[in-house]
Amino acid sequence: MASERIDFAAEGLLDGLQGSQREERVQLLEYLAAEGVELSELRRTTASGTVMFLPAERLISGEERYTAAEVAQRSGIELEFLLALRRAMGLPIPDPNERAYTTTDLEMAQMTTQGSPTRRCSSWTARSGARWRRRPRHCERCRCVSSWNRA
Repeated sequence: MASERIDFAAEGLLDGLQGSQREERVQLLEYLAAEGVELSELRRTTASGTVMFLPAERLISGEERYTAAEVAQRSGIELEFLLALRRAMGLPIPDPNERAYTTTDLEMAQMTTQGSPTRRCSSWTARSGARWRRRPRHCERCRCVSSWNRA
């Protein structure tokens, strides 16, 4: 539960809204704040226009939240790779310390370890930051999934 009342107008979460739209947004934000949604998540979803989907997202994916570093550590993949996957899927990249990742995100990251490329794998190579490219040989040591970016 939120311990302090948030001034949604001062935070810019009501910008451009008037009348009943503003009242409905205040009700939604108050509900989400009471449910423990962090202000940073309210800001991010308001800015992206997805704040109205937040109650459903929390219901479907659970309330436990993780940082990107926690997801990477718990799933066994590198943080760079996790962020590259999110970018490739068109998903937003939250602030590093924001607890925006859900249990579903963690489970999806864990699935990628069943054949995901790592820097330790001899058949994968990192190129230009977090982009991954398949080398010609399939790695039998870690059983990389051969469907990743065939080059």
